[in-house]
Amino acid sequence: MEQIIHQAPRYKTQFAAVFVHMVDPGKPGVGIHDTDQPEYFLLNTICSQLTAFSEPSSKEHLCFYQWSKQRYQSVRTIDPGDFLPRRWLGEYLSWSYEMLCQQAPDHLRMKHYQTEAVDIQSSRCGRERVILQDHTSILAEGVFLTTGHANIK
Repeated sequence: MEQIIHQAPRYKTQFAAVFVHMVDPGKPGVGIHDTDQPEYFLLNTICSQLTAFSEPSSKEHLCFYQWSKQRYQSVRTIDPGDFLPRRWLGEYLSWSYEMLCQQAPDHLRMKHYQTEAVDIQSSRCGRERVILQDHTSILAEGVFLTTGHANIK
């Protein structure tokens, strides 16, 4: 998502608006790092190696280590080599998602659907139709399928 937002100014003259539809049954950005997990569920990666941003760190684009220090330094000492709680990463990813949405240019329209995509079909007009769990659909010119850690059914 960060790169879509970063590249969006290039498309402003070509299109009146660019629509990005994000389908995820959970809270946007969190993925498998549920914010309701207990504190003792730790990440298996040190906090200084995680970031939601590909651009160099700035005042706004904090890596996970910087964000954790800002948010939780009063609770405990945080060092770059620490394995922090998984729920903290979920909170960080949610924060970064919200921040990126706020930074999106006006012609980039983003919408989150809190449901599952159950099928993708080709349409007659050359677009893709994403079928959602509630049987509604999204007609799209392109689809990025990012499955993450899916539950196999």
